[in-house]
Amino acid sequence: VATVLGFLTACSGDSSPTAPSAPPANVAGQYGTSITASSTCSANLPSETRLLEFLATVTQTGASVQVQLIAHVPGVPEVTFSGTVSGQTVTFPSFSFTQTMGRGAALAASGNATVGAGTNASITGTLNGTYQTASGASCNATNHQLQMIKLCLTPTATGTAMLPCQ
Repeated sequence: VATVLGFLTACSGDSSPTAPSAPPANVAGQYGTSITASSTCSANLPSETRLLEFLATVTQTGASVQVQLIAHVPGVPEVTFSGTVSGQTVTFPSFSFTQTMGRGAALAASGNATVGAGTNASITGTLNGTYQTASGASCNATNHQLQMIKLCLTPTATGTAMLPCQ
């Protein structure tokens, strides 16, 4: 009897069921994306490099995401980086682009962003890293801003356009 009681006590343990984790937010789609250098960088960076705008395509498989940034300048190479989604948070462990991609500014950073609710979700967050220009000006900050606004095909008077989702 003592052996059976010892076995039952050892097996019962103190394990309580854990709540299932929330599924990753669905962030796949097309986005209008802007990266704004930290306000502490204003004195160090040329004005044309402080706000950079891109189109982005986000693909997602489960919790893994891949972001492809496309500059608004013809002939500029595209940049791709990966991240993960956990609940409503997107994490980018390594985020970088070259001076050609960023109007004369390069960026090497990492960051976290929060996914907004709803079908027209935005992704906003901060990037921690260094902006650097071809002239050698640079600024390291923990609060460069990332904003991604989801785009949808929208009818217009002249056809259709990719506009912020309503």
